[in-house]
Amino acid sequence: MRAARLPNPEAPLARWVAEQPYDIRARMLLAQAYQLDGRRQAAIEQYERLAENPAAGFSVFNNLAWLYYEVRDERAEATARRALDLAADNPAVIDTYGWILTEKGKVAEGLEALARAVEKAPSEPDIGYHYAAALARSGDTRRASGILAEVLASNPNFASRADAERLQRQLASRGDGATN
Repeated sequence: MRAARLPNPEAPLARWVAEQPYDIRARMLLAQAYQLDGRRQAAIEQYERLAENPAAGFSVFNNLAWLYYEVRDERAEATARRALDLAADNPAVIDTYGWILTEKGKVAEGLEALARAVEKAPSEPDIGYHYAAALARSGDTRRASGILAEVLASNPNFASRADAERLQRQLASRGDGATN
C-alpha cells in the first residue's frame, strides 16, 4: 500500500494490532511504519507499549529513545541508557546514547560514547557526522573538519548529510577549521 502511495497504508496493520494487542511482531512493524512516516507520536505510543514487555529488545528502547530525542522528551537519555544496557556493543545504540548526551550538553560523555561507536562502525556516515559534531562542540574543530570532509566525500547520501554539510560550512566560516 505504501509503494502504491495509497492513503493510510498502515491501516490494515493498525486494525490487526487493535484486534490482536499481544502480537508483538505486528506492533513492532506498526511502530516502525509510523516512525518511517514521520508520525512520531503514534510511533512513540506503539514503542511505549512494546517497552512494557519485560522481553522487549534493545531496538525497542533505541528507537523509542531516538523518538523521545526528536520530540525533546526528557526520557530520551534514560531510555537510550536502557538500550545501551541491553546492547553495549551495538554501534547504533552507542551512537544514539552518545548523540543524546552531546545534544544535552554532556559533550565529554557523548564524545566518549561516539568515539566507541565510530570504532565499531567506521564507515557508518551518520555516526561519523555525530562524532565530528561532538568534536566540534568540544573545541577540536580541526579534527571535526577532517572527519566531516571524509564522511561527505565518501557518502553521497545519508540521513544526516544536510546537517553535516551545514556543520562543515560553519567550521569553514570560522577559518581553516582551526581549534577555537
